[in-house]
Amino acid sequence: SEFSGPAGAPAFVVSYTTDPAYAAFSGTPGVYNSTAPWWNGSAYGWRTIYGAAIVHGSTHRALDEDLINWLLAPPVQSLLPTNEWEYPANSTVPLPSVFQYAEPPASITPLNGALTPDEIASGLPGWLTEWLTLAKRWG
Repeated sequence: SEFSGPAGAPAFVVSYTTDPAYAAFSGTPGVYNSTAPWWNGSAYGWRTIYGAAIVHGSTHRALDEDLINWLLAPPVQSLLPTNEWEYPANSTVPLPSVFQYAEPPASITPLNGALTPDEIASGLPGWLTEWLTLAKRWG
């Protein structure tokens, strides 16, 4: 593909800390690893955060609150680990046993606040150009 190296070797990879749990769940433990970068004895990564909110001025406040409560309830939250391969927001929901292979979120130093929104906005065009240039070298 466009983003493969010689003989189809991947030129880069996008990984989640839950990839090892997915591998164990799919019957291939050890096939996938997390690619959290390490520096000076610490692991770093970007935290993926899903959100749901009530829009200001909503005319259906009670219904909105019911939806948020339903999304946060154990029956819905318990579906996230083995469908979205994400940790549930509701900490009372037990994790499937395969999550023993995942990197615990507390072991990763989040980079989400490393750059301000203005720094991201000004840097993004150049970063995308650089990324595409590097990725196309393998194409």
